[in-house]
Amino acid sequence: MKLFTHVAFLMLFALPLFASAQTTPLRILEKPKPDLPKDYGQLDVQGVFRLSIEFLANGMVGKVVVISGLTKEQGQLAAEAAKRIRFEPKMENGVKVTSFRVIEYSYSWRTCGWGCSDKAKTSPTPKPTAQFKGFRDSRYGRECIEARDAAGADELSDEWEVYQALMKEEGLSESHILIQDDSLSFESTDDSLIIPTAAVATNTDYREKNRMEYSLSCLFASKGASFITRAEIQSLPERGFWNAFHLSHPLTFGVLGLSRVGFNSDRTEAIVDFGFSCGGLCGHSSVWKFTKIDGQWRKTGSSGFDIYS
Repeated sequence: MKLFTHVAFLMLFALPLFASAQTTPLRILEKPKPDLPKDYGQLDVQGVFRLSIEFLANGMVGKVVVISGLTKEQGQLAAEAAKRIRFEPKMENGVKVTSFRVIEYSYSWRTCGWGCSDKAKTSPTPKPTAQFKGFRDSRYGRECIEARDAAGADELSDEWEVYQALMKEEGLSESHILIQDDSLSFESTDDSLIIPTAAVATNTDYREKNRMEYSLSCLFASKGASFITRAEIQSLPERGFWNAFHLSHPLTFGVLGLSRVGFNSDRTEAIVDFGFSCGGLCGHSSVWKFTKIDGQWRKTGSSGFDIYS
């Protein structure tokens, strides 16, 4: 039953069947400087323009998206310069392929123009956001409020701490992933323990909480995480899915799907189901047990199988 859930999550992202055995990374040969803006020398500002660039397999620059910067005019100058970048395309198994990379252009309008090394006033790297971040879908209104009231602030706080412990165990950063808004759920008449080493109460709470889907962006709207709905995922083209995904979310490494967390009565033991997908055969899915030890959630068990793709 759980095996099917994990395979279904990974299939949601239309993962390719084969990974590249040999890969040669993209190599930048020449990065021309942008033209100076009209107001150069009038503004005492420094910073960095960040652009997400599509490097095509044919050696041409494709789409250029300005992620952050000062003004639209200066961003256009940076984008025009990016179009002139010379590069050797990424190679997979001896074949040139299209890839994406975030490129930076630093600037100082009072001193050296483009390409300055002084970044004392550089704007911070923006945190990736999703179109569906936060509670914005009215269809979750009543159900979401009821779910939050039923769980209570303390339990939801513990639940988020378990998610954070899971991400740390997986080596993931909240600032570089999107969390699937729709929680993982399942229906089953099988009452066997999901994780036999966990308490019956923990297994039961986990099973009951995950008989339906919840909007995680609603339950955890105050946590500052970024979310993506299943509808947005399915709207991306199956062919070239990850290229389209990274063009829409250039600072994002992948997507993490999470179930609700099941607890024992005193919330010192937890069970959570997850699936992470990051392109190609990059992915991992399992059900883990966590135990609160000295105030910290630590992984102490699993369902007995882990799916790596």
